[in-house]
Amino acid sequence: MTERMTRFREGVELASARYMEVGDWAAVVEVARGLDDEPLVVGAALARDLAADGVETGVLRVPDVDSPLEMADAPVGLVRGVLGVAETGSVLLVEPSLSERVVSMLCHILVQGIARESIVDSLDDFAAWMQAHAVESPYATLTTGPSRTADIERELTIGVQGPREVVVVVVG
Repeated sequence: MTERMTRFREGVELASARYMEVGDWAAVVEVARGLDDEPLVVGAALARDLAADGVETGVLRVPDVDSPLEMADAPVGLVRGVLGVAETGSVLLVEPSLSERVVSMLCHILVQGIARESIVDSLDDFAAWMQAHAVESPYATLTTGPSRTADIERELTIGVQGPREVVVVVVG
């Protein structure tokens, strides 16, 4: 494992997320499907990409464009990360629509698949990438593990404002 990947794994785990490595997107889907018996929730764009790549997905739930909140409390969601940051263990999610975004925000367990070659060393590299790519989506989020807060009686609570658990799966 390269130094960058070691740092990324350590950052992911430090953020209270799980880290895995697999060979292809079919294996990412298997990881996600293995977390719960309910249908796997994915955005329409990722569902199309997986089908185009010939990945057998089994039963999927795709958020309805008109009522994305139907995904509230979905057991497991799967998203594709655009960029990873080794320094922090973060994953950039760029969703083209609200119905895609709810997958990353409303499910209990979020599986983030990301290509190994899409992981950069630092936040400075991330900033340079963002400047060069000028993301046009209204929904771009740099995520680092499950949400956490200690607002209530100074007790740490995880997963209050998003997934309770995050699994980062590096592909390739």
